[in-house]
Amino acid sequence: MFKTHNHSFVLRLTLTLSLAATLILPGSTLAVRADTAGTFLDNALRGDLRLDDPLVRAQAVRLSPQLTSSQRCALVQFYYEQIIQTNTDLEALAQIAEFAADLSGGNAETFMLDMNRLTLDATSNWDAIAAGPWGRLKQHIHARLNWFPGYPALGHFGGTGFRADDGSNQVQHVWYSVAIAFKWGATAADLEAQYHEWNPPGLLKYLPGSGGRDGSKMDLALSRQGIALGRALATSQIQPSQVGLWLRQTLGEECDKAATVER
Repeated sequence: MFKTHNHSFVLRLTLTLSLAATLILPGSTLAVRADTAGTFLDNALRGDLRLDDPLVRAQAVRLSPQLTSSQRCALVQFYYEQIIQTNTDLEALAQIAEFAADLSGGNAETFMLDMNRLTLDATSNWDAIAAGPWGRLKQHIHARLNWFPGYPALGHFGGTGFRADDGSNQVQHVWYSVAIAFKWGATAADLEAQYHEWNPPGLLKYLPGSGGRDGSKMDLALSRQGIALGRALATSQIQPSQVGLWLRQTLGEECDKAATVER
């Protein structure tokens, strides 16, 4: 599946203006001077500075309490762009979740907001429920009217690494259920998942948001796994720092191989 990974002008401007005053590193593997945040930003935007470098990451985490929501979002987006090409979609999601958890300081609301912005283009945890359908509608219109804004979040991920890989954006599929369950509860999330995978008869197949003819039990099961994660986060049964491991162990294609070996 083709992925879009452009260092957009907006991202560059956001990083330059919002982080210049706060990202001052006392040291890194690139020997960034303590008094020149601009050097750090220049290196980052050129791709020379890796946010997965342990020293650089540690500095970002130490600075995270000083960052605004949009600044954290910019860092998470930039981290995504640095790792997506060399990982499966599921592994990239797991690593991004671990990075976002570090930046959030363990705060589930903050963690979810940063993840929801990247995967769904949501502006708050409450409106994540509308972000997915609205985004897909925008993309549908954009395909016919070039000038109409599209939905870049739809192209951020595919389904590689998932046990339930059907070639589509399974990251967004599962995270939408996580987001709804986290804020709106399991019942609302499950009703949405069942409707989305419903294959109605006749002309009803054109109902917006329904499965049409593409709904599947596999995707419904994936949604329900996302619902379980969303509720576990909302009730503190799982901490943000544990989400990356949960994703690998629960959704990964390697799970079946491991189970077969054990049997």
